[in-house]
Amino acid sequence: MKKKVAIITGGSRGIGLEIAKAFDKKNYNIIIISRNPARLYQNSFLKKKVLHFACDLSIEKDVIKTLKIIKKSFSKIDTIICNAGKSKYPITENITSEDFLDAFKNNFLSTSNIINNYIKIFFKLKNTKIICISSAVTNYISDAPIPYSVSKAALNFYIKNMVKKLSKLGILINVILPGNIFTKNGNWDLKLKKAPIKVKSIIQKNIPLKKFGNTKQISEIILFLCQKESYFTTGSFVNIDGGQSYGK
Repeated sequence: MKKKVAIITGGSRGIGLEIAKAFDKKNYNIIIISRNPARLYQNSFLKKKVLHFACDLSIEKDVIKTLKIIKKSFSKIDTIICNAGKSKYPITENITSEDFLDAFKNNFLSTSNIINNYIKIFFKLKNTKIICISSAVTNYISDAPIPYSVSKAALNFYIKNMVKKLSKLGILINVILPGNIFTKNGNWDLKLKKAPIKVKSIIQKNIPLKKFGNTKQISEIILFLCQKESYFTTGSFVNIDGGQSYGK
């Protein structure tokens, strides 16, 4: 048995997959919670290396059931990475109230349900590290879909309100705010293939470092926040956006 356990939500691709690979190299037991079990079996690493639970994290009763099953095998979780979310929503006049509800479910409840019920179900909480993946678009007015930006901003405020409560339980919680992160077959990859000149112009204009970030940079910072050396870091919001938050 590996000594430490990490739960990663939304870990079947992109940022979540890179995080899972990084924790595997550090000899963790990896548990991935996602809604798409088929995607895991299409990836050889995920198929061989992780435990998987299919769960809609926006439905609290399903989250409770999943966490209780996990507890039967693991009495303590060392790290929880809340990465599940959704960013594809209408941008302008086509936005509906359903879009906001859906964004709130996918980007807020998918995290708050895990955190709220973890502290109710598990008893060995001390030294647990929780890392939430939010977004750099919460720092400024951007061209990102409004439902996405608003739901992530709500998530940030929830976490700020939880810091003190979790600290009393011995839990550290920190937030990663990714900017324009390039992933293979991801949103920016598809845009580059469709309109490379336009995308390169956007990056040059909006990002002070004038380049994309990558998933490895995010996973490396998360690994540090999960080490014992980060014992005095909680309630921090870490921008990984090439300076875009300050270039506006």
